Amino acid sequence: MTRKKFVTKPQSVVSTSWDDGAPLDCELSRLLNKHKVQATFYVPWKPDNYDRIDDNELKKLARHFEIGAHTLTHPDLTAVPLREAKREILGGKNELSALLNQEVEVFCYPRGKYTREIVSLVKESGFIGARTIECFRVLRPVDFYRLWATVPANPYSFWKAIGSIARSSFFANLAGISMVVKNVRKSWIDLATAYFDYVRKNGGIFHLFGHSWEIERFGLWDELDEVLAYIAAHDNVMYLTNGELIRTLKAN
Repeated sequence: MTRKKFVTKPQSVVSTSWDDGAPLDCELSRLLNKHKVQATFYVPWKPDNYDRIDDNELKKLARHFEIGAHTLTHPDLTAVPLREAKREILGGKNELSALLNQEVEVFCYPRGKYTREIVSLVKESGFIGARTIECFRVLRPVDFYRLWATVPANPYSFWKAIGSIARSSFFANLAGISMVVKNVRKSWIDLATAYFDYVRKNGGIFHLFGHSWEIERFGLWDELDEVLAYIAAHDNVMYLTNGELIRTLKAN
């Protein structure tokens, strides 16, 4: 008697994250809720150069989505003394935790800039992980404090993509590189859906990230709606916040 072979389909994960805590995060949250797509919002406490989402609206946001820290004032952490960087990192976490009455577990480096020393400060501050702006990746991250993403929600530039890839390990990201090359003359929607199709077929992590103020600046609300509709509500796909993603990967 011949036994049938049962092949387990590779696990596919979708996670989204949104930086800076702008007031338009309220509009973004409605779009995410519409499609039942999970998200992490990285919010600085009192950014120096812009107004962030109102405290009451932030509390409402926290009922449906994960809130991550993004420092106190949103500085370039690599341009300030380490003592000041520590105050920014830990202070942002503590202020948000107090406002929301819940633990803030994940962090995002402002402007994507960090050093080995900054990573150590993030670990010492009690975060379980931190997101970078390194993108065009679908594989499991090698370091939860250098969590990469897949596609930025902004107008697609082939040369920007190549620049991002050049800063990462070339041979560790062959799938990501091939996807960029295949979609060289296409839009960010085409790139995002192509990456999602790859992850759904082969397993991996599809991580969409961006800024609500950038969606507004470039008039991308309809395009984002289209992408979220495309990636939402699929069987055999896990929809996780960044924190849930990290905890799930650590458990496996």
